[in-house]
Amino acid sequence: MTTTLDALDHEDLSAEPLRPNGTEVPDRSLTYRQILDTLPHRPPILLVDRVPHLTVGESIVAEKAVNASEPCYVDIADYVDTARDPRDADAFGDERFAYPAALIIESLGQAAAILWRTSVPAGDGTLVFGGIRNCSFHAHVYPGDVLQHRVRIDALKGDFGILSGHTEVAGQVVAEVESMLVALRPLADRQNPSEEPTTTAVPTTGMETS
Repeated sequence: MTTTLDALDHEDLSAEPLRPNGTEVPDRSLTYRQILDTLPHRPPILLVDRVPHLTVGESIVAEKAVNASEPCYVDIADYVDTARDPRDADAFGDERFAYPAALIIESLGQAAAILWRTSVPAGDGTLVFGGIRNCSFHAHVYPGDVLQHRVRIDALKGDFGILSGHTEVAGQVVAEVESMLVALRPLADRQNPSEEPTTTAVPTTGMETS
C-alpha cells in the first residue's frame, strides 16, 4: 500500500519540533564523503555534489553541477558541431540538450532525503517518498548550469513528514515542488522481490517559460 498526499493532508500534520527542549542546532555544511554516508545512491545516479548549508530539522541548500559527461547526454558528441551554444534552440530544434525534468526532481528529492535523514533518526526503517504534489517547471537547464536546491521541512507527524522546495539556476527558479510526502517504512513492510511494485502518480504542471 502506498500512502499519497491525499491520504495524509497538511491539516493532519502538526509541526512538531525537531530540536529537543528548544536547543539550537548550528548550521553546517556536508562534505562529499558525508553525502555518500547519508545517501545509498552512487554515481552516476547520485545527483547531489555539495551541501553548503544544512540546518537540521529545518532546511537544506544542496547543489548539483550539470555536465555533458552524464549518461543522459550520451549522444552529445553527434551534435557538438551543429551549434556553438546548446541554448541555441534553432540549431537543436527539440532542445535535446535540456537536462531531463525527471532528473531535476530526482536531484531535488535527494536533497530532501539528506535533510530528512539528518533530521529524523532512521532506526531500522527505510526512507520512502509517498508522493509529490504540484510540481512545476519554469525554464530549461543545460550543461554548465548548477542546480541549487532549497528544501525545507513544513510539517512532521510521527514517521511522516511534508517537505517543499524549489530549484534555482543562477538565481532563477527553474522548478518548484509544493509538497513531498516522506515516511520511514519498517524493513518488515518492504515488498518481496517477487511482488509487483506499487507506483504513485506524480502530478505535474506543464513547462512554464517566461
